[in-house]
Amino acid sequence: MNEIYQPPFTMTEIITNLIVEIGEYVGMIATYDAMRPNPVLRRESRI
Repeated sequence: MNEIYQPPFTMTEIITNLIVEIGEYVGMIATYDAMRPNPVLRRESRI
C-alpha cells in the first residue's frame, strides 16, 4: 500500500469555479424553500 492514489482528473480553476457556483445555487434553493411557507401561513391566519 505504498502507492499514492491519483484521481482520474485534475483540479483546474474552471472546475473550482463551477463547484462554487453550484454551492451558491444550492444555498439559494435552500433559502427559498425555508422562506416560502412563511407568507402562506400569515395569509391563512388573516383569513
